[in-house]
Amino acid sequence: MRSKKGFAFIETIITVVILSASLLYLYSTYSAILSDEKVRVYYDDPSFIYYTNYVKKFFEEYADLENIKRSKFNDTYVISIGTGYQDLLKDRSMAAALEKIVESFRINHIAIVKSDMFNNCFEGTEEYCESSIKNLNYNMQKYVTSLSDTKYNYYLVVEYAIRLDETTGKQVKCTPTIDKRCQTYYASIGLSGDNDNLILADYIKSLYVTQGENGLYHHDGTLTNGISDGSYRYAGKTVDNYICLGTDAETCPDSNLFRVIGVFGNMVKVIKDKSIGTMKWDSNGKNTWSTSSLNVYLNDTYFNSLDTSLKGKIAYTNWIVGGYSPLNINNDTPYEAYQNEITNPINETTYGGKIGLMHISDYAYSTVPQTWQIKLRNFGFRYGSVFPEDATSWLRSDNHEWTITRNSENETNAFYIYSYGNFGNYDVKNEFIVRPTFYLNSNLTYATGSGTSSDPIRIK
Repeated sequence: MRSKKGFAFIETIITVVILSASLLYLYSTYSAILSDEKVRVYYDDPSFIYYTNYVKKFFEEYADLENIKRSKFNDTYVISIGTGYQDLLKDRSMAAALEKIVESFRINHIAIVKSDMFNNCFEGTEEYCESSIKNLNYNMQKYVTSLSDTKYNYYLVVEYAIRLDETTGKQVKCTPTIDKRCQTYYASIGLSGDNDNLILADYIKSLYVTQGENGLYHHDGTLTNGISDGSYRYAGKTVDNYICLGTDAETCPDSNLFRVIGVFGNMVKVIKDKSIGTMKWDSNGKNTWSTSSLNVYLNDTYFNSLDTSLKGKIAYTNWIVGGYSPLNINNDTPYEAYQNEITNPINETTYGGKIGLMHISDYAYSTVPQTWQIKLRNFGFRYGSVFPEDATSWLRSDNHEWTITRNSENETNAFYIYSYGNFGNYDVKNEFIVRPTFYLNSNLTYATGSGTSSDPIRIK
């Protein structure tokens, strides 16, 4: 018979090995945590945090932060700020003050870091992570990679370089790796700005500077061939107006990707980026929106398929569904189309609901301004139209697409947009593509995003 003591001895050895391995793992993990914490304690000296807070206040007061955030982070998470960035100051005369701060506080490097980097880069998932810090010296790279707080969207990071002057005994600015006994210190602080808790509609309005800049046009009554409803509308062939709704996924899924038509009053109107399929406007052949099968589908089946958080963000809206005359669509300019479809329709009919479709005038005013002076029959780029292909709307798809507007001259037709960008009206039992459209609640606030398809706007 074999001795049980031998088995007990072997079991004891195995247990000791396992416990030792576990302790070694815990020790290495704990050591790494302590090491990172020592780095942070060494860097974030209270006096330098005080200096950094002063620099922060200067940038919040005098730098054009929104322009920096909007235009300088297209392919990087880190940008350097200094005297070479005078053009990014609201008042260029403050460049001298910035130089004085840099000298007085013995600053060697100032950078703004997008906090998305803290989550995205150190797992090696972003393609431009390496390039983001390649222009930082080794110690500053080490400091930036030790950051993890994402309370703010952006952080101000400052490197201080100090040595003791042997003659005067005073601390002076120095150049790391060149001057002897040059010590570097670091501090970071969350960077506030106009975007913090900014209402989404106000954020989009803030992108407008002059007519057409950032793809936005303000219809304030002075815009040539525009309208006077006060709206801010995106127009042109290519605009950065993507918005991701109903998901926190790092890459916005197609089902959650929308585009901003514009700001109307204090609400943002959006449309699905891609079609949800081809459907009949009404399966019974009637062009009354309130009872149409498409309306029922959008406000029931489609609406209930949305994420719960998104449902609560969609505004209940009185959609203008009185209709439009085929005669007018041939002879009207976009301005006249807006008047006849929205302001003074033949039938002043509205329908209350959350989900709808775009209007004809939404499409007409999403084209470039030079086309706003021509008749709607000349939209598109076929049949000898004068609408150039390179001026087509960002709203144009490659398939015929339904609008919410009925033909007011009969009971069976509704208007659609040809794949070429012009308009037609057809029997509602035909199947064309559908892109849900809706207004977002006016109290939603902007979170992040530049509006590109890869970096869409996101809301809190």
